[in-house]
Amino acid sequence: MKHIVIGAHGNLAEAFLETSRMIAGEAQTACMYAIGMKEDMDPQAFIKKAEELITLDPEGEYLLLADLFGASPCNSLLMAFQHCRYRLVTGLNLGMVLEVLFQFDDMSLKEAAEHMVETGKGGIQNVVLPAEGM
Repeated sequence: MKHIVIGAHGNLAEAFLETSRMIAGEAQTACMYAIGMKEDMDPQAFIKKAEELITLDPEGEYLLLADLFGASPCNSLLMAFQHCRYRLVTGLNLGMVLEVLFQFDDMSLKEAAEHMVETGKGGIQNVVLPAEGM
């Protein structure tokens, strides 16, 4: 089975999961999990939470999503899932999460990760109002 695990600072991971559930529904987001790196949490506690998720499906495939490349949640996800089949995408935004969520069943992990990166790039826009542009 394929799973999406969001790892981020503070309550951001939980907020992504909660917002995704609000938009996509409970059934569509059943494959999603959130782990927040709280202020008083060390990386080992984060890794322990991630390893608890792995025990639910040790043979599963995991699309790991982190808020910042190289930060503690990102590095902790890599450590926890190092013996699993996974892909990691960093710099997530809500558009990326929702876009892949609705197509996740029909994509390989590689395709899902690549699609998320392209969606993330496409979602970044410099919007200039006509009055400001002159």
